[in-house]
Amino acid sequence: MLENLGVPVINSPKAIEIAINKHRTLALLSKNGIKVPYTIVTENVNEAVKRLSFEKGIVVKPLFGSKGLGSFLLKDRDFAWRVLADLRYLRHVLYLQEFLKHGGRDIRAFVVGENVVAAMYRELPGSWKTNIARGAKPKPLKITDEVSEIAVKAAKIVGCDVAGVDIVEVEGEKYVIEVNSQPGWKGIQRVTKIDIAKKIVEYAVREKIKR
Repeated sequence: MLENLGVPVINSPKAIEIAINKHRTLALLSKNGIKVPYTIVTENVNEAVKRLSFEKGIVVKPLFGSKGLGSFLLKDRDFAWRVLADLRYLRHVLYLQEFLKHGGRDIRAFVVGENVVAAMYRELPGSWKTNIARGAKPKPLKITDEVSEIAVKAAKIVGCDVAGVDIVEVEGEKYVIEVNSQPGWKGIQRVTKIDIAKKIVEYAVREKIKR
């Protein structure tokens, strides 16, 4: 309603609608040349188990969710079949990804407009979940051209003016795991001198407010 009334909105409802659907986001990123984990969405348990390799592990996620809640890792095919069958019995869509071994660390790049204004490693040794909300610790990270290019491109594809782009590094390759359209910055603000809130306000005034 606000957008229809001509009020500047960050992010737009369309961008939020895309980003909140994890599969739709990854499908768009992959279509536009950004590396993402091998991912399938299905309602067929047999098809899911047949198409996935359990050597590295399979991550099961809610199609709509945040902060790592409801996500879990499966490594046994028979056990996976039982768990996925139970999820289907409860009418859940199966959203599954091949696990990328990232060593308990990933990257969060905070995008505002055309720039990554801050970035951090999120580290939680011994765990495959690296969300700050799940106990991971923020570590300083110098923004590289590669990280900046990937993150800004990912945010643009989804349509976000402001975004938190999650990236994992595996064997020298970088994969985008998720684009967050409503990113918090409490964790990343602890490891950067950049005033993130100020950057967002400056962008809004510069790009969104009609003079």
